[in-house]
Amino acid sequence: MNEVVSCGIMFNEQNQILMGKRSTTGTFPGVWEFPGGKVEEGETLNECLLREWKEELNLSITIERLLTSTNNKNTFCSFFIGKINDLENIQINVHDTIDFFYPYDIKNLSLFEGDELIIDMLK
Repeated sequence: MNEVVSCGIMFNEQNQILMGKRSTTGTFPGVWEFPGGKVEEGETLNECLLREWKEELNLSITIERLLTSTNNKNTFCSFFIGKINDLENIQINVHDTIDFFYPYDIKNLSLFEGDELIIDMLK
């Protein structure tokens, strides 16, 4: 059975994207990711993304549109573009660190395989 995941490409007021660096003690240690997570039973992709951003970062987001979906190694992932509504409330709850990057700088990070193609779609 495939995992269904919803990820957020969320921009701040400077048009930078928030990225999270995964914990060195978990799966895929040290990989930078677009925050998000697994869709729970009865949840839509949008509901999942809103919940995950609240749980992981204590942030409220506005989802504007679906950018693309990918299907890799039993994981179906949808990438949504949007904005962060309340950056002043940010908390780091699951990542080792978070930071903001312009799209052209993200490709220099250690990313999940295929995520560099997502960056290309933003241009």
